[in-house]
Amino acid sequence: MERYLRRNRLSEMLDGLGLRALLYLLATGWFMWLWGMTLPTLLAGAALGTLLCAARREWRKRTVHRREKALRSRLGAELMLEDMLMAESREAHFRAALLLAEKWPITLQTVKEEGVLCCQGEETLLVQCIRMPEDAELSVGDLLAAQRAARRVKADRAILCPLGKASPKVLAKAEGALVPLRIIPRSTLLAIAGQFSPATD
Repeated sequence: MERYLRRNRLSEMLDGLGLRALLYLLATGWFMWLWGMTLPTLLAGAALGTLLCAARREWRKRTVHRREKALRSRLGAELMLEDMLMAESREAHFRAALLLAEKWPITLQTVKEEGVLCCQGEETLLVQCIRMPEDAELSVGDLLAAQRAARRVKADRAILCPLGKASPKVLAKAEGALVPLRIIPRSTLLAIAGQFSPATD
């Protein structure tokens, strides 16, 4: 493995040297085509080549930074949802409601065993975190349980935040539910959590 890594680092270094040499040659060739073979041509080519290498270095730095930021967001989001999966029901509901409040104008009011009662305009919402593994699917039974809970706490609608999947069949059932339901997919939770709590060193 170490041998492979040494070869990989060497190939990267040679690629970088080759690209820099190519940039200098192209810059010099451009000025030679314009002015012919003179000392100012070589100086201008060296200056332009240096500028191109500096621009490439800055572009690579920004690319690495952008990739690192995306990776930290993804890892932080996954860790947060994993914590919600292992947390007690009240804590999981509360964290889900906090995530939604980062994206939508809702006001948290009361944390209950059934979920978190929130206010959005004139409506009362019940936010629930459905704790399940990533590869598990939300069921019709979960929808019925959410509707009963919303009626019990006198909420106008329920917002479900499943930590697993939601099939098209379940999404269709939620749209036609007697008590209005909205399902926030895992991908949306990950996107919000990544901005809210990126991974750190």
